[in-house]
Amino acid sequence: MSGKTLTGLLAALVVAAMVLRPGAPQGASDDWRIQNEHPGDGPIVCLGDSLTAGFGAEPGRSYPDVLHEILGREIVNRGRNGDTAGDALARLDDVVALRPKAVVVTLGGNDMLQRLPIPQTVAAMTRIFDRLLDQGTMVAFVAIDPPLASSARMDAIRALCRQRGVLWIGDAMTGLWQDRTRMTDQIHPNAAGYRIMAERVAGALRPRL
Repeated sequence: MSGKTLTGLLAALVVAAMVLRPGAPQGASDDWRIQNEHPGDGPIVCLGDSLTAGFGAEPGRSYPDVLHEILGREIVNRGRNGDTAGDALARLDDVVALRPKAVVVTLGGNDMLQRLPIPQTVAAMTRIFDRLLDQGTMVAFVAIDPPLASSARMDAIRALCRQRGVLWIGDAMTGLWQDRTRMTDQIHPNAAGYRIMAERVAGALRPRL
């Protein structure tokens, strides 16, 4: 795809997202066909930032750790504190080499904090999604909906998920942000919060695996 075509696509996605999803990200899951659904047995990789790495919880209590307990599947945690979508794209080779059956992506929060341009985030997410989908991997995206933050970035990613056939998990952190009993700080859950997050991700994934 040419740079001009990609730029046009990104602009259209952002506009469509703002028109179709003017509020906070809506819907716990998707309402479109998922590519590479029912991928069979094999490893699941969780790719993301500190929310995937498990920052704020004791070792072994991140959401991917709990997801392993719930699903009984091999879960590989490829979360790294501070990653933007572009940072995760730069290390995608490590994920691809694992030949995962499914990849659960949680990115965009650091892009938001750094106020990176939304098209830049969407461009990186497009490349992540396409590379994984092209190798037959089912992809899911875990959205975040922090209070008082604009939903435009997540809305644009949701529009991309719809276009690419990526599973949208929109409720993983709903209600956690202002619950001090389940948060370590304003951004990161504690072990109890990560368990809730894992339960919601598992609920969305299980029928698709």
